[in-house]
Amino acid sequence: MPVHAPSRDVPGGDEKFDAMYAAGRFWMPMLPPCLAGRLVRGLRMEKRLSRIADTGGRWLAPMMEAIAAHAQAGRSDLRVDGIGPAI
Repeated sequence: MPVHAPSRDVPGGDEKFDAMYAAGRFWMPMLPPCLAGRLVRGLRMEKRLSRIADTGGRWLAPMMEAIAAHAQAGRSDLRVDGIGPAI
Protein backbone atom coordinates (compact mmCIF):
# COMPACT_ATOMS: atom_id res chain seq x y z
CA MET A 1 0.00 0.00 0.00
CA PRO A 2 1.50 3.36 -0.94
CA VAL A 3 2.27 5.87 1.78
CA HIS A 4 0.14 9.01 1.58
CA ALA A 5 0.07 12.26 3.48
CA PRO A 6 -2.17 12.18 6.58
CA SER A 7 -4.39 14.81 4.97
CA ARG A 8 -5.51 12.20 2.41
CA ASP A 9 -7.01 10.16 5.23
CA VAL A 10 -9.22 7.23 4.35
CA PRO A 11 -10.76 8.02 0.96
CA GLY A 12 -14.45 8.82 0.96
CA GLY A 13 -15.03 8.22 4.65
CA ASP A 14 -16.97 11.37 5.42
CA GLU A 15 -18.81 11.28 2.11
CA LYS A 16 -19.90 7.69 2.66
CA PHE A 17 -21.25 8.46 6.13
CA ASP A 18 -23.04 11.61 4.92
CA ALA A 19 -24.72 9.68 2.08
CA MET A 20 -25.85 6.86 4.34
CA TYR A 21 -27.04 9.32 7.00
CA ALA A 22 -29.07 11.27 4.42
CA ALA A 23 -30.69 8.01 3.26
CA GLY A 24 -31.38 6.85 6.83
CA ARG A 25 -29.21 3.79 6.30
CA PHE A 26 -26.72 1.78 8.33
CA TRP A 27 -23.06 2.77 8.07
CA MET A 28 -20.18 0.75 9.44
CA PRO A 29 -16.66 2.10 9.08
CA MET A 30 -14.04 -0.27 7.79
CA LEU A 31 -10.70 0.58 9.29
CA PRO A 32 -8.11 -0.35 6.69
CA PRO A 33 -4.52 -1.34 7.48
CA CYS A 34 -3.28 2.13 6.56
CA LEU A 35 -4.63 3.30 9.95
CA ALA A 36 -2.64 0.77 11.93
CA GLY A 37 0.46 2.34 13.40
CA ARG A 38 -0.34 5.77 11.96
CA LEU A 39 -0.98 8.12 14.86
CA VAL A 40 -2.09 11.02 12.68
CA ARG A 41 -4.60 8.92 10.75
CA GLY A 42 -5.89 7.43 13.99
CA LEU A 43 -6.47 10.92 15.34
CA ARG A 44 -8.28 11.89 12.13
CA MET A 45 -10.55 8.85 12.50
CA GLU A 46 -11.23 9.86 16.10
CA LYS A 47 -12.27 13.33 14.88
CA ARG A 48 -14.47 11.76 12.20
CA LEU A 49 -16.23 9.53 14.75
CA SER A 50 -16.70 12.51 17.07
CA ARG A 51 -18.34 14.44 14.22
CA ILE A 52 -20.60 11.48 13.51
CA ALA A 53 -21.58 11.19 17.18
CA ASP A 54 -22.38 14.91 17.23
CA THR A 55 -24.81 14.65 14.28
CA GLY A 56 -27.40 13.16 16.62
CA GLY A 57 -29.90 10.45 15.92
CA ARG A 58 -27.12 7.87 15.61
CA TRP A 59 -25.96 5.11 17.88
CA LEU A 60 -22.28 4.22 18.05
CA ALA A 61 -21.40 0.83 19.49
CA PRO A 62 -17.70 0.64 20.32
CA MET A 63 -17.67 -3.07 21.09
CA MET A 64 -19.46 -6.21 19.96
CA GLU A 65 -20.70 -6.74 23.52
CA ALA A 66 -22.69 -3.49 23.31
CA ILE A 67 -24.27 -4.62 20.03
CA ALA A 68 -25.14 -8.03 21.49
CA ALA A 69 -26.68 -6.46 24.62
CA HIS A 70 -28.72 -4.09 22.44
CA ALA A 71 -29.98 -7.00 20.34
CA GLN A 72 -30.85 -9.09 23.39
CA ALA A 73 -32.80 -6.21 24.95
CA GLY A 74 -35.01 -5.89 21.87
CA ARG A 75 -35.03 -9.54 20.90
CA SER A 76 -38.75 -9.65 20.11
CA ASP A 77 -38.27 -6.91 17.50
CA LEU A 78 -35.33 -8.54 15.69
CA ARG A 79 -35.82 -9.54 12.08
CA VAL A 80 -34.42 -12.92 11.11
CA ASP A 81 -33.65 -13.58 7.47
CA GLY A 82 -33.18 -17.08 6.19
CA ILE A 83 -30.32 -17.81 3.84
CA GLY A 84 -31.60 -21.02 2.34
CA PRO A 85 -31.22 -24.69 3.20
CA ALA A 86 -28.05 -25.93 4.80
CA ILE A 87 -25.87 -28.01 2.54
